Amino acid sequence: ALSFPLAAFRLFLFGLLLLELFGLAAPEQNILATPELLALVRARPPWSYERFDDVSRALTNRVLARFLPVGEGDSLNVDAWVRFLARVRCVVIGAWAAFLVEPVPLLYALGAVGYVYLGLVGLLYNPAHSTLAPMLFVLLAMVAVDGLAANDARAAAWLRRALLECVLAPAYLFSGVSKMRYMGLAFFGGTWLRNELHDTPRATLPGMVRLLRTTPGACEFMSAGNVMIEFALPILVVAAARAEGLWAQRLVRLFLFAAASFHVAIFFLMGPNFARMGLLLVLAAAPTCSAPDPGSPTAADARRGGVALVAMAGWFAAQFASLALHLSGLVEPTEKVDIRFPFSEMSMFARTDTTTYSYHAASAVLVAVLAYAYARHLRLAAASPEKRRDGRRNLPGDGGLARRLSERARRALGASPSLSRGEPVFAGSRGRLYLAAAAVAVSAAVGLDARALARTTTSRFGSFG
Repeated sequence: ALSFPLAAFRLFLFGLLLLELFGLAAPEQNILATPELLALVRARPPWSYERFDDVSRALTNRVLARFLPVGEGDSLNVDAWVRFLARVRCVVIGAWAAFLVEPVPLLYALGAVGYVYLGLVGLLYNPAHSTLAPMLFVLLAMVAVDGLAANDARAAAWLRRALLECVLAPAYLFSGVSKMRYMGLAFFGGTWLRNELHDTPRATLPGMVRLLRTTPGACEFMSAGNVMIEFALPILVVAAARAEGLWAQRLVRLFLFAAASFHVAIFFLMGPNFARMGLLLVLAAAPTCSAPDPGSPTAADARRGGVALVAMAGWFAAQFASLALHLSGLVEPTEKVDIRFPFSEMSMFARTDTTTYSYHAASAVLVAVLAYAYARHLRLAAASPEKRRDGRRNLPGDGGLARRLSERARRALGASPSLSRGEPVFAGSRGRLYLAAAAVAVSAAVGLDARALARTTTSRFGSFG
């Protein structure tokens, strides 16, 4: 039988295919057009050349050269790589088209891996941010598609919570945190936004841009709205994960509507096209089907919970890695450190001309507080049901990513028996220790070759990178 969560997800996938095939995300990166991108450039990506070949030549030539168009020495068989990427594109389109007809999880996974691979190759040439959150969600959904195909309400609830708490909320939140890191208190004023608003060929409404720049208080008002979308609302959405009631649902809807309005506004005023983010926002707004209490957690819940744990640890690891490199002096305070994928610093539009070490130190305190808050409030398994106003049990996903893990997962995380009463899975000290260890491990990996990483990610090929 066709469940609403599965239908909503298939509609999202259908929309994503249409968006890529018709180039509706222009002028941003078109993931399915990556073969044509390589055919036009006909060269190795400079980012991969400096980041990998100059610093880790052995790793590149022995491992990465088999998967990315970096070549051996200065050679690159462009035509062969274009043909190979074109075949990968055919696999993506064919697998996802077949999944839309018959929801076989393996078909989705095959298309998801190919889609993300094409996106990663494209990022080497255009290190921007518009594709990051969609690619991350495509990967996360791989562990829930089998549940959707089986009409598992727990998988549907988890997927929505994962989209909200592990993809959307961190993407917007850390975009605001990065602006605070590089701009300080100027992020709360309107001067930085006034400098970003200028007449460009990408501005659809140049007259409106000039009006906003010259109207007193307009940029300050827009900047206040930006602070709400990229800082306050994401925090409130995650905090509401433990709450039950109509107000929590309305808060989520406010966040989704504000984010969608934000992207529409900057598209017409500045030109960046985050159409893929629009698809994610619409999917997050779709309600899940009514269902009885899903009962005790299963091994699938524990598996999904582990994936969510890795995702959140990765987001914070990217932030801590950037802070460590700046505060240690390995990277100048005015240089950005952003590996883009799978977890990004999200430092687009952050101006660095006045950045000092004090900004990074204050940002470190803020990120540490946020990490502690996430560790206290996130729960990692299928969302628990809540009562609707009419008294029926429902699964809108507002109960959090999970109420409890299976017994095996609890022992692995070192959680206390009090979890059975619905307390956060990170309430135990060992749970927080594992989260911190995961963040440190990813931070260490990100921090390798720090100087080359900072030098090469200063966006020479992306207008808004």
